[in-house]
Amino acid sequence: MNEFTKQDVKNSVEYQWRKSQIKLLLCILLIVAIATFIIVVVPVCATNMEFWDVGLLTWLICMAITAVFFGIFMVAYHSKNMHLLNHFEEFAQHEVVLDRVATGYLWRSRGAVYYIVRIDHNGSTINVDTSPCFSSNAFAKFTCDDYNNKKVVGLYDEKLHKFYIIKKVGK
Repeated sequence: MNEFTKQDVKNSVEYQWRKSQIKLLLCILLIVAIATFIIVVVPVCATNMEFWDVGLLTWLICMAITAVFFGIFMVAYHSKNMHLLNHFEEFAQHEVVLDRVATGYLWRSRGAVYYIVRIDHNGSTINVDTSPCFSSNAFAKFTCDDYNNKKVVGLYDEKLHKFYIIKKVGK
């Protein structure tokens, strides 16, 4: 139903955004690990070395709980990427203009936005949401300025009613 390859999907806006979210969560987890180690283990060792094992065990328990929390999100992002990679051939290809910006409650605090695109699918015109891949902050991989009112090509997942942006077309 479309002309894309697995490499096109791996290089897509959708796939790369989720991949960057996984990396961001891993960085946050690393920062939390270092900070909690300094806060929990170092003071215990500095005051009384005979309780270093208690401080280390406390830190390990905190890190296990934190890793499970962050891990749930990382697994969710990874599974969505795998869904796209494994099923992209089944999705219909569409070319649209990203001109209807929206922001959801969950993404508003991070400044992330998604687009509502209008596609003609199976003889009817429907509105479909993209993922909130875009932001105006300095660290965003995909900025609103680069994509707003631009023409993109993407894939429509009819089962999940989602539009996956593959790439910009034209300038």
